[in-house]
Amino acid sequence: MRFMATWIDGIRVIKGELVEYTRSRIGSCGVNLKILHGSQASDFFIEKLTNYVESEENIAYGVTKDMVTNQYIMVVPDEFSCKRIASNGKCMYCMHNNTSPAWCQSCDPWKTTQEWTSGNEKINNFIREFQIKTTEYEKVIEWIPYDRLINLQEIKEPNQVTEEIKDEYNFIFMATWLNGVRTIKEKFKYYVQLEKYRIHGLTQSTETGQYMIVLDF
Repeated sequence: MRFMATWIDGIRVIKGELVEYTRSRIGSCGVNLKILHGSQASDFFIEKLTNYVESEENIAYGVTKDMVTNQYIMVVPDEFSCKRIASNGKCMYCMHNNTSPAWCQSCDPWKTTQEWTSGNEKINNFIREFQIKTTEYEKVIEWIPYDRLINLQEIKEPNQVTEEIKDEYNFIFMATWLNGVRTIKEKFKYYVQLEKYRIHGLTQSTETGQYMIVLDF
């Protein structure tokens, strides 16, 4: 498991040039907390930490301990720090700058996988696999409850459907999505998420049981 946190003391850095190097820290910087299964046991944690830091690709700032769970935790660099800029807005969960407009790569993908179900484990896993890899708010694929789609009309006129769509799907319907598409607005130079949704998703007819892909049309 990996969490985002602010290290108040900050990471160690060296400032200056040539013979005038000085020790310093970057205070209140974002870091990741890497929690290992079974990390309450010190011997197990030491073994895993040793393997982690011996790899040239890995960096560890230090070790801490959760006083509630008694788990030992590795403090490592924020893997998305290079993408965090103030103009993307702040994440409402970790309070750090977002990695893209109105989207925090550390928090939002996991949040999108919560508090919904299609009722089918395979469909759930399929959607969540895409959600956890999402890097932008407007590109999230979601489960869309069928009762959020109204005014369904089958499209039968040839000029209403492109050849590409006709080749891919047997039946095509138009509908009004009550929640609406995902979109981002800029407010006071900071991006914020709206309740409207943009990205396509999946739904299921409560009458026929058929799964459907929701597309912009």
